[in-house]
Amino acid sequence: MNEETKEQLTIDDEPIDVLNLPPRSTVHQTDRKKKNQLLKYKIGIQTILIIFILLILAVPAYYYFYLN
Repeated sequence: MNEETKEQLTIDDEPIDVLNLPPRSTVHQTDRKKKNQLLKYKIGIQTILIIFILLILAVPAYYYFYLN
């Protein structure tokens, strides 16, 4: 291995021990939590958007059908 390859294998000047890595489940555990939070946020935004669109459609319909 040359010097350039050794430099690529280090993160923050610490060598990576390929044989002693943590399990994937612990490494990606925070990713699942972030995805769940993002999903909840996305569902909330979609719900508010649907209510807003229905309100925009309901106000003119109310004026058209009930006030005429």
